[in-house]
Amino acid sequence: MENKIFKIEVGQEVFLRPTGNNKRSWDGKPVPGRISKIARKYFYVSVNGHTWSDERFDREDFSCDEQDRNAGYVIYESEEAFRRDVECEIMRLKICGFFGRGGGKGLPYEAMKQIHDILSYEDVI
Repeated sequence: MENKIFKIEVGQEVFLRPTGNNKRSWDGKPVPGRISKIARKYFYVSVNGHTWSDERFDREDFSCDEQDRNAGYVIYESEEAFRRDVECEIMRLKICGFFGRGGGKGLPYEAMKQIHDILSYEDVI
């Protein structure tokens, strides 16, 4: 999902969701981290207290600099923001899977009308 920008300061607790190869052994829980350094272009997060392997994030868009290793993180300001993003991703996958395989066949008219109205809303498209 999209990275949300928030105010950062050294020592601040953040929560991370693994991506790429980091996701292989992930248990689905937020990974705790702490901002250890803020530089001109990047800020650094100590993951699980391991300062020897701080993750580097771009200050402009909060993207994780994977450094050509296909293993990064998405950063969140709070556990609640993490949970909402994970829940949104689960819903998105269910919606895409449902419509990808049959286009919503079998749904009653009222349900199709509600979905159509949501998708037709000006700000969505």
